[in-house]
Amino acid sequence: GSVGGDGTWQRAGLGAAQAGLPAFPAALLVPFVPEGVSVGGAIDGTLRASAGVDGALDAHLAVTVGPGEISYPVGDERRTVDYRPVVLRSTIDTAGWVATTSISLTLPSGEDFATIDIEGALPAYRRVTDVLADQPLTGRLTARIDDVSLIQALDPSITRATGRALADLTFSGTVSQPIATGEARYQDGEIQVPDLGLTLEDVELVATGDRAGGLRVEGHARSGSGTIVITGSSPLVPSPAEPATLTVTGEGFQAVSTPEADVVVSPNLRLTMTRDSIDVTGDIVLPKAIIELTEVPANAVPVSNDVVFVDVDSTEHRGPLTVTSSVRVVLGDSVTFRGFGFRADLAGSFRVEDRPDRPTTGSGTVTISRGRYRAHGQDLRIDDGRVIFNGPVDDPGLDIRAYREARDRTIAGLDIRGTLKSPEVTIFSNPSMSQSEAMSYLVFGRPLNQGSSAEQNRMADAAAALGGDMLAQSLGAKIGLERSEERRVGKECRSRWSPYH
Repeated sequence: GSVGGDGTWQRAGLGAAQAGLPAFPAALLVPFVPEGVSVGGAIDGTLRASAGVDGALDAHLAVTVGPGEISYPVGDERRTVDYRPVVLRSTIDTAGWVATTSISLTLPSGEDFATIDIEGALPAYRRVTDVLADQPLTGRLTARIDDVSLIQALDPSITRATGRALADLTFSGTVSQPIATGEARYQDGEIQVPDLGLTLEDVELVATGDRAGGLRVEGHARSGSGTIVITGSSPLVPSPAEPATLTVTGEGFQAVSTPEADVVVSPNLRLTMTRDSIDVTGDIVLPKAIIELTEVPANAVPVSNDVVFVDVDSTEHRGPLTVTSSVRVVLGDSVTFRGFGFRADLAGSFRVEDRPDRPTTGSGTVTISRGRYRAHGQDLRIDDGRVIFNGPVDDPGLDIRAYREARDRTIAGLDIRGTLKSPEVTIFSNPSMSQSEAMSYLVFGRPLNQGSSAEQNRMADAAAALGGDMLAQSLGAKIGLERSEERRVGKECRSRWSPYH
């Protein structure tokens, strides 16, 4: 059959269709370009196509975009580059299917900004009945981009991107199993990410293709006094049967440098990737991490208790990329936390695991040493506390003893057990004494009989009503916890807390 001039399919004879594409604004391409990027100019073209009785094709397409301009944000300003007419030509006839295009961008000064040339062919594709996936492929891509600032339009968190991108790749193989030989390179790069306080320097990424059908990937970047190195390989089209594999290693790489966090990492990660999935495994050592918080970060607010994860196939709710991970985090010798009147050195390790449609879980233990908590005149010491991960990462178990020692060497403090979302707090003292006496030592550092009548009454009321829970209430108010229920157990009082954010 064939396509008739009126657009209908004819079962016999030779038919043909020819049409001129009405010109329309290039701005209609906006759904296909990043947010914040605007495209000026017009698009028009022609199409002529016919098919013979034996299915032989004779088709010619010519589409012209522009000339015009492309405008995109660079920091607080916008950059505009001009582009010469972009002509896409595609032909199917007895010589097969051939397609070519060329893109040339220039600055307003006339200086070349970027050039990209693409040509491809399926020499054996001539008929409607030919199986496209099995077609032999030939082609070539050459590119030179002298200004990579367009990256900033792709990721608004990047405020500066410099360097050059070069490519010269030749394609062969088949449509379903393409092979690329040659090289694509990004070099002399510098990328600034102010939200993280980072400047990545000496950025370079190289992909080299060979006739075996794979791409060898190598790259590196420097941040602070450390570096990361990327190595790996990938088929041109990764699949579950033949995924891309990358390793990311580094030493002393500055990952965050803000007033709230100074974090240095030494990663040893393995990434396995297909077109729609990434799996991350390995270790991240934190030789240095200094966290100083004055408020809870917005992204640290836990998911509402109303959210329920169910064991159903919810792939229709996922994004285009599925991410799974199992990464062990090792705390080095210089990891400290300060905030909300609390400061401590942290050590230990824990594994974090992510699975699609499941809450993030953790396993392992973080120890607290040389800890101090100060609020409302209290100055409590924490020795060898433990935060135990064995389930949802945002609700670890607690095994912490916070105490103070009075001048008469009496010790009073709090034992904190349970979990982060439901801590159980009991007051203790050495030597043993009543709850009100222990509370007096805890808050004022002296026995009740040395305080005023008002202080004695206050301690008695606090011991009876709060059960030694004053510290937990203070902490809860600071980190977004409120008391949901309270119960008395013998002479000890325990309170449960739950998040209201």
